[in-house]
Parts: sequence; C-alpha cells; structure tokens
Amino acid sequence: MEDNEKSREQLILELEKLRRENLKNSKNVHKSISSDPISSAMSSNDEWQLTFDAIPDLIALIDNDFRIRKMNKAMAELLGVNAQEIVGTHCYSLIHGTHQPPTSCPHAKLIQDKKSHIEEFYEKKLNKNIIVSVTPIFDDDGHVIGSVHVVHDDTKRKKAEEALKKSENRYRSLFENMLEGFAYCKMLFNEEGNPVDWIYLDVNSAFENLTGLKNIVGKRVLEAIPNIKELEPTLFEIYGRVTLTGKPERIETYFKPLEIWLNISVFSPEKEHFVAVFENITKRKKIELSLKESEKKFREVFNNANDAIFLHKFNEMKPSNFLEVNKVACDVLGYTQEELLQMSPMDIDSPETTEKTPKVMEKILKKGKITFEAVHISKKGEMLPVEISAHVFAMDGEKYIISVARNITERKAAEEALKVSEENLNLILNSAAEAIYGIDTKGLCTFCNPTCIQLLGYQKAEQLLGKNMHNLIHHSHPDGSLYDIEECPIFQAFRTGDYVHVDDEVFWRADGTSFSVEYWSYPQIKDDEIVGAVVTFLDITERKLAEKQIKQSLEEKEMLLKEIHHRVKNNLMIISSLLNLQSRYIKDKESQEIFKESQNRARSMALIHQRLYQSTDLKNIDFKEYITTLSNDLYRTYVNDPSRVSLKLNIEDFNIDINAAIPLGLILNELITNSMKHAFPNEEEGTINIDFGKKGDKLVLIVSDDGVGFPEDLDYHNTDSLGLQLVTSLTSQISGELELDRTEGTSFKITFAEPEIS
Repeated sequence: MEDNEKSREQLILELEKLRRENLKNSKNVHKSISSDPISSAMSSNDEWQLTFDAIPDLIALIDNDFRIRKMNKAMAELLGVNAQEIVGTHCYSLIHGTHQPPTSCPHAKLIQDKKSHIEEFYEKKLNKNIIVSVTPIFDDDGHVIGSVHVVHDDTKRKKAEEALKKSENRYRSLFENMLEGFAYCKMLFNEEGNPVDWIYLDVNSAFENLTGLKNIVGKRVLEAIPNIKELEPTLFEIYGRVTLTGKPERIETYFKPLEIWLNISVFSPEKEHFVAVFENITKRKKIELSLKESEKKFREVFNNANDAIFLHKFNEMKPSNFLEVNKVACDVLGYTQEELLQMSPMDIDSPETTEKTPKVMEKILKKGKITFEAVHISKKGEMLPVEISAHVFAMDGEKYIISVARNITERKAAEEALKVSEENLNLILNSAAEAIYGIDTKGLCTFCNPTCIQLLGYQKAEQLLGKNMHNLIHHSHPDGSLYDIEECPIFQAFRTGDYVHVDDEVFWRADGTSFSVEYWSYPQIKDDEIVGAVVTFLDITERKLAEKQIKQSLEEKEMLLKEIHHRVKNNLMIISSLLNLQSRYIKDKESQEIFKESQNRARSMALIHQRLYQSTDLKNIDFKEYITTLSNDLYRTYVNDPSRVSLKLNIEDFNIDINAAIPLGLILNELITNSMKHAFPNEEEGTINIDFGKKGDKLVLIVSDDGVGFPEDLDYHNTDSLGLQLVTSLTSQISGELELDRTEGTSFKITFAEPEIS
C-alpha cells in the first residue's frame, strides 16, 4: 500500500509540473510559432490531456467550491458520465449523492490546512473499497485553488487481505493441532562450516508434548539438551546437510536423550534454516519387532506365501480334512483355524466345483500337479472365485496335496470391466469426430467408424471392410500421379514400429474426388508382434483455406510494417536535414555543434529503421553491419585527416532486437562522437577502437581511444553533458552496466544481457 501511495504522490507531482509547463508554454506559443515551424505543430495541451486520460487510476481536479473542473477518462467511464458535461457539478452530489460534503471528505480537510490527505473507505455507490488521495493545487502566489483527487480501487487488496488472514488462521490452527511435532530452527555453523548448534524459532504444542521441552523458542539446543551432540552426532550432520543443500531428508532414529523412536522429516525453507517434523514411532517400532519374530515362524511354515494355503492328505476317493491352513485362508473364508482343521476341501467348494473334484483328482494323480479355477464358499455364504495351483508331494511315506488358492475376484472384475471397456471403446469409436480405420499387415480394412465412412463418401462399413485401403483411398497424389504403396507413410508403422504423422496429403472419395487430410498411423501390436495399424485422419480442407487467408494477411501486414519503417526513416532523415539547414543560419560554433550532434542522433535512429525495412526480418537487425555503417559515417563527419586518427573495428556477428538496437545506436553515437571531438586536440594522432561481442552470457560494447584521457575531476555519472547523460540513461534502459577506464586514454565499457530475439 505504501508503494501505491508513493506512486500516486509522484503521479500528482508530475501532473502539477505538466500543468505549470502548459501554462508557461501557452504564454510563449506566439513567440515560438514564427521561429520554429516544427514546434508550432505540437500542442502541449493535447499532450497533457492524453497523459491525463491514459492514467488508469481515477483522477479529478476539484476547486475550492467542491466543483469538478477536470476529470480523466477512467473516472468518467466508471461513473458513466461525460467528462465535459459534468464540469461545474459538486463532487459530493455526483459521487456520494448528498447535498454537502461528507464528514470524512479529504478535500474539506485540505482546504483547511493546505496539506495532502489520504482516506480509505467503502463507497456504496461504486460498490468498491477505494483509497482517495488529495493533493493541493497552488497558484503562482501560493494560494490553494483546488486539489487533485486520485481514486484507487482497493477492492482486490481488501479481499486479498481477508483471504490471507483466513489462510493464516487456518495455517495456525493446523500448526497448533497437528499430531506431529514441528520445529522451525536456524542452524549455526563454525568457521569451518560445520553445524555446531541451532536455535528454536518456533515449535508447536505437539513438539512440546512429544519432547517434554517447554519454553524452548529462542533457545539453543545445547542449552536445552547439553549432551545431545555426544548422544546424537548424526543429527547435526543431517540437519546441517539439509540446511546447506536444500534437499529434504527423512530418517528413523532412536533418540537417546529422550529414549524414544522418532521418524524425522527435515527440509530447508530458506537459507541457514531448517524445519524438522517429528513423529513418535516408538509403539510402531515395538510392534515391528514382535511382528518380525512372528513373520519368521510364519515364513518357515508357509514359505512366504501370500495366498490362501491348504495342506491335506491325498485320498483317491475323496479329499481328507485339512492338516494346516494359513491365516490368509482363515481371513478369506471367515473361519477360525480350528474350524477349518475340522473341514475338507469339499466343505468349502461350491457344488459346481465339487462335481469336478473326481476329474481333478484323476489329473493330479496322473500329472502330479494341476491348475484350475474353482469357487469357494465363505462362512457367510459368499461365492469367492479362486485359481488353485495344487501339487502332490510325498513326506514320511504319505502323499500330501498342498493347494495355493489365489482370490481372483479382482481379476474377474477386471475381465468384466474389460468387456465393458471394449463396449465403451466401440461407443467412443462410433461417436468420434475424427475418422478412424484399422488395417492388417496386408493393408486390408479391419474396422472403420461412421465418421470414416461419411468422409470417404460410402454408405456402410461393408463397402470398406476387407478392402485394400491404399488402393481404395490413397492410390494417387494430388496431381493424379500414382502413389506406390511402398512409398506410403502409413505402412511405415509396419516397418518401423513407430507412429507416423503426415499433415498434408489427399484421400480419394467413392465418387472419385479428393480432399486434403492430416493423418496419423499407429502400429497395432499384439504379443510383441505388429499385426496391423490404426489410422486416424481429419478433413483439413477448411483449415488449409484459412491458412492461405492468414498467410495472405501476414504478407499484407509485413508490407505495412516495411512501409512504416521506411516512413519513420524518411521522417528522421527529414529532421536531420532540417537540423542541418537550420545550423547554417547559426554563427555560434557551440550551437552549431549542438545541432550537429542532434542531427547525428536522428541519423543513427534512421539507420536502424533503414536496415529493418530493407531486411526480411522486421524486428531484428544485423548489429555488426549497423555498427560498421554508423561508425564510418561519424568518422567521415568528424575526422578530416584519416592519416591522423584511425578507426579500428572488432565486431562479432549478432542480430539485435529493435528495442535494444535503438538505445545501443544512440550510446554508440555519443561515445564515438565524444572520442572524435575531444580525444585528440591540437592535431594529435591516435586510434579509436570499437569492440562488440559476447563474453559469457553477456554482450559487451567497448568504445576506447588512446587520446588525452577523460578528465579525472569529472564524474561521468553527474555531468552537464547531454551526451553523457544520454549514455547513462540509455544504459539503464537496457539494464546494462557502464564502466569507465582512464588507465590508457579513455575506455567506456557497456555490459548488458543478450536481448531475446523476437
């Protein structure tokens, strides 16, 4: 908000300054119109009004009687009024709908104390939160004659503040109520860069409850737990590493000072800081230790199986009772282990499975193993589809059967889902806007959707199915010449196994006419073998027509841009010529130099526009060619004796965007002119060097000479010279850095980031 207020204050000052300049210019306009025809064509009042209306904030000028004297376009549009028709209307009547100013009126306060005021309130008529800034307008005698009102819509900021407040409240609630301990700390390092301590900046209640450390915020860990460094040296290493690298880490550790197991997640939100989130996993660790012992015994008996396992003696007549079952079997069927041990496979098989039992026993006796599908019945009567892998083995002279039953409920559901998916796929295929057809490795059509049939001009799918699609719809090029099937990109999907995309060919309809298409051919793979391809195509006839129109439009715009650059160049050259003509009537040499420098500046900008309209690229120019031309032009202008002063160029090839080229051209113009005018007085000899190229990720421009050198007592950042002021300002404009080296003559170095080429 403070930045907004500063910008509004600066805006008001600029408007007041412009208003005074307009008053002054209006008094002198008759004096200048006869001597300078160019200036007489400009209207400072129009410039003021354009600036006034271009400002997005709402602005009005109010006199001491609370009457509106001026209103900009933004305010008039928001209020739905004509800016000229409401001149003279009382501001409080228009804005607030009252007969007198409200008590909080900042304008009323300004009239009393002659000071600026800012008020923030909700305006019902506008249905907005607004900030009103008023600044006094003084006449030449220092009397307040009114004020500048700047109204800024603050609704979004208000809503953002409310949203931020709610977000902070939610965060604080989460922070204080989360089950995990949370600690935000600043890491302290020794001179060698090793972590030696940390300071607790913030912790939540869970952290205090978990660790038992109270009132820890602001303290160092070595104050709270003096022996932690000896007991947990790895913590310093991990916390320090996370703080330095910014890479989060997670550890599980037995925290000896508190005698608990902790799961600690560590990350670094900012430099030299880290956050540790603690979870007490002591109970889980104890359970894990118990489970490990149990799992060890479990694996020894059931060989790490995850499916239901049943063990019983082999009986040719009928299966005997189970001798052993695993926990999975109990869980799936809903029986206890004791209950299952009193049962046989026939007690859990469905009637259909029981009918197949004699044949299953016969096969397993013959082959020693068998895999088949069956249905088990749970204690609750649920039907459970299973896949059983059973085999016979001998132990202690007895034959046993061990059966592993895998619940295939999900697989059955997946098969059903696949069936539904295929139905949905057919539905999508039939309703797709794109034309789609499939072919086998011989090129014969295996399927086609309705859109394909329609676009190709057929009535039904049977007219395409089983037909060679290349011979039917892709047999010829657009010019009618035959299209060899071996050259057809569609069949590349067979040969390479990759999809093929062609954006402009033709297919042929049933009636013999052709149409432009864009198509994709995807290989169809089954069991790691290519069995065909799926082709999708679009009718792009209308798109091609639109592209042609767009291309024509772009060509027209390109010609227009060239004409604009050409006219800008001509106008700049006219200005340069006018300056040259005007300078002939000036006897004072210093004034002549000023005109000459202005002429060169106009010429340097004109040269850029000349390069642009002569180039195929209307946005970027060949900067090497530009520097060479500009420097040689200036050299011929200022150096009468080439044998006395030489010019050396070391320029790399670069294309520069026009937005950077114009300021760089003006900078180059000023620096070269400066060297040629001041470096070699009294007919001294020397060399002027211009270097331009890339160094690292930056571009560097150096203009240097071996002349008398830049004066030691002159600050080039703060000088009355317009040329150096331009150099400093334009360097800032391109976000560059300007350096002066006085060691050997004078060397100006401008370093700036490489502009993005449009």
